[in-house]
Amino acid sequence: MAESGIQSGIVNVYAQGATAAIMIQENWDESVQNDVVSLLKKLIPSGVWEHDVQDNNGDSHLKAGIVGPSECIPIINGKMGLST
Repeated sequence: MAESGIQSGIVNVYAQGATAAIMIQENWDESVQNDVVSLLKKLIPSGVWEHDVQDNNGDSHLKAGIVGPSECIPIINGKMGLST
């Protein structure tokens, strides 16, 4: 951000693809990330979906649909407005 000189605005982060998703979470330890992955695996197990007969990734499509492909992040005083 510093190189751009932008002090305020919005950054839109987008992951293109039917099985891609973006989620903002804490990053100071791995527990939150591990919990998110564990939750998604429990909610949407692999190998039980109709789409699996085509390419065995029906769960990935469903997980990406729930999480979503984008996040908007405000720029505040030249920095992305993210927490820990």
